[in-house]
This record gives sequence, C-alpha cells and structure tokens, in this order.
Amino acid sequence: MIFIFHTVVLTLSTWMESIEGANMSMKFTKIAPQHCGPRRLTSAWVARSRSLCATSCLVRFPNCHGFMYNNVTKLCTPSSGLSAEQLRPSLDEGDLYFSDSCQSYPDFSIKSNLSTHVNVAYYNSPLLNYTNARAACECMNSHQYVADSLEKYWLMYSLVSVQFRVQAGLNDMAVEGQFVWEDSGQEINSTLKDAILKLGQPADWVSEDCAYLHPNQTKFMVGLCSGARAYLCEKPVCY
Repeated sequence: MIFIFHTVVLTLSTWMESIEGANMSMKFTKIAPQHCGPRRLTSAWVARSRSLCATSCLVRFPNCHGFMYNNVTKLCTPSSGLSAEQLRPSLDEGDLYFSDSCQSYPDFSIKSNLSTHVNVAYYNSPLLNYTNARAACECMNSHQYVADSLEKYWLMYSLVSVQFRVQAGLNDMAVEGQFVWEDSGQEINSTLKDAILKLGQPADWVSEDCAYLHPNQTKFMVGLCSGARAYLCEKPVCY
C-alpha cells in the first residue's frame, strides 16, 4: 500500500509539474529572427521538456523574456530579450521562444530632452549600412531613430559617440530631393530641413540618398546608403 501511494503521489506530482510547465510555456511564441538575436542570461542546462525549460527560466530569472530549446539534446538557454548586438540562435541552441513586452528589449531606455521623451537604443558594433540598420531595428519591433523635431535632433546629438558616423532615419531614395522619415514616410518640413541638414546637402554625387550625423558636424550630411555607420533604434515609450 505504501508503495502504491508513493507511486500515485509521484505520478500526480509529475502531472501537476507538466500542467504548470505547459501554462508557463504559453507565455512564449516561437520566432526566427534574422537581424538580431537573444541576449543570453547564462549557459545552457538540461530540461526534460520545453515547458520545463520555460518554467525554469521564469523561476530563476526575473528578467526572463525568452529561451532557446533544443528538442534533441534538451538544452535550455535563458534569454532577457532581443538585441541587435546578439547572434541568432545556433543549431546547438535550438529554437527561440520569445515573450514580447516593454521589457523584452534590454538595450532600450528612456532618454529625454526638455519635454521630449524617447525609448531608444544606440548601436556602434557592428556598423551597418542603411538597409541593414533598418532591418536590425525592425527585428526588435522598432524603427530607425527619426529626428523630426529640433528637440529630438539635439537629443540624438547628445546620445551618440563622437567616434562614429551615425545613420539618421531620413532618406530620399524614392524621389531625389524629397527627404522622408523612416517611420512615417512623411517628407521633412522645409524649416526643420534648413535647421538640421548641412547647407549644400545633398551633394547629389553618385546617388547620395541617406542622411547621417558626422562626428565633426552639427548638422546632418548626406552620403551613400551603402556606408557602414552606427545607428539608433526607436520604439514607442512604454513602461
């Protein structure tokens, strides 16, 4: 009788553990990012199932916003969220499961200038061309930073390193001379254009279509979109 009771308790415990793990795993969605990757919290451990991997991640790490799980090796790797600085999951790490929230993008933080508040992340490694910077930001459900006001322009100027040229989310790739913002596709107004775009720009030399901030200038220059530069990503402010 004692043996039977012990077996029933173990079976019930395993069943409850399975149910709890399944509920935990429902918080996460399988994704396959191409231009960003998960920020690993620690080295991998063995978990009997994906559900238990999710449970362990949430219990052990308050900032667990994702995990990688290999169904063959049972390796479980916890993640604090997505970052443009991180590599995609390797074959050994397995599939990536992600829980999207304000806290799921650890590189972002709120920066302010006067009454302007922006949720922004700055990247200078690796340097990317305009198209790849756009893709990296989109991978984190964001867009390239747009300095569509003087307050946002000077905020950008204060955030970036003087060592690097920095992509601006402003280009005239579609129509020559009509510079539009990356997030909305709206053309920059003439007053702001005069204030933040260097006189004589664009130079219109070999299809210079993308604005960027030069370390030695206080206004945007315009250059080749293929140029590798630092960049900023912007998301809606959330808490």
